[in-house]
Amino acid sequence: MLYDSQGRPAYYKTHINSEAYHPFTRSSDDIPLKLPTGSESASLQKLGAIALKSAWKLIDEKDPHTYITTPALVVSAQSEYKCDLTELALISLHVASKMAPLRYSEHFYQYAMQPSVHF
Repeated sequence: MLYDSQGRPAYYKTHINSEAYHPFTRSSDDIPLKLPTGSESASLQKLGAIALKSAWKLIDEKDPHTYITTPALVVSAQSEYKCDLTELALISLHVASKMAPLRYSEHFYQYAMQPSVHF
C-alpha cells in the first residue's frame, strides 16, 4: 500500500477494454499472454488492447482546488456501514494503448525536425 504525505492511503483503479480482457482470461503457464495490436487505419476501426490506470487520494481543505475529484465509497473499519462516502482527488492517470508500432511517432518527428517548426 502507498500513502500520501499526510500518511493517508492512496487508492488505485484499473480499467481494460475487451481486447485486453480476453487474452488475460485465456492465458496460463502454457499459453503466453499476447495482447492484440490495433490498426492505424480509421477504415478498419480495429482497437488494440487498452489499459487505463488511475491513482486517487483523500482530499482535504489544504489541497489545491485544481484537482479533478469524484465522490467515492471507501472501506472503513470505523464506519457502522463498513464504507464512508468521501471525496477523492485524481493524482495520476496512465493510458496504455497497443497500436500499430511507431507510425505516429515517426510522422511527428519528421514534422518536428523541419527547420520552420517551433514549439
